[in-house]
Amino acid sequence: MANIMLLLKDGVKYLPYEYVSEEELTQMVIEHYKEIFGTNTLYFDPQTMRTQIGVIARNDGIILALDQNQWYILEVEVSQHSLRKHIIPQITDFNIAYQQPETRRKLTDVLYALIRQDPYKTAAVQTQKIEDAHKHLTE
Repeated sequence: MANIMLLLKDGVKYLPYEYVSEEELTQMVIEHYKEIFGTNTLYFDPQTMRTQIGVIARNDGIILALDQNQWYILEVEVSQHSLRKHIIPQITDFNIAYQQPETRRKLTDVLYALIRQDPYKTAAVQTQKIEDAHKHLTE
């Protein structure tokens, strides 16, 4: 008899689900990002950042938490990926890329342009009473 893990929360039974691919899991996270990260968040499509020293980092998206004055790199991984061989090198590249002032400036400019192009994102920023979105992103 196989062991089946079961999570019981608020009277609801949850069974584990094995995703067919990382893309399937990523799509699920994107579709439900507000339930996962909070209602005052915005999702932005993946960004590739290249530093002046040649580090290239591509994320699975950016999450902007409007009420927390924070943005987060979204990176979705399936449990089969090696922590040492896959995940730690990726996190290291993200850290190097996003610590560079030029990379952060470019990311700020990209996110600001995406907010201005999208009426939903613009309204979400205005709802949070953010008067200067570019300044908000920079800080």
